Amino acid sequence: NLLMLKADNDMHWNSTWNMIDSDLKQRDRVDVFIVVIPDLVNDVLTYHNWDDLEEIMELLAPFKWLTMLGQERGSKFGSVGSILWGMDMLLTL
Repeated sequence: NLLMLKADNDMHWNSTWNMIDSDLKQRDRVDVFIVVIPDLVNDVLTYHNWDDLEEIMELLAPFKWLTMLGQERGSKFGSVGSILWGMDMLLTL
């Protein structure tokens, strides 16, 4: 069950969350890849780095939920305009 790692993309909502999620799901593979490639010797992720990624993902989770809600078809929340209030609220917390 090989998954592809995802890259962050400024043009897509939730791309940072999706990237971190794919990295965390494949943590062992990421660690091995970094060790195998000599040019990445300075990029080894520590336990603290992985913990930080999990924390960032938790912080981004409400934004992920809200944007997914805004993409629902056939619901009263299925538009960007209907969820902007939620974004404003999350950004003021």
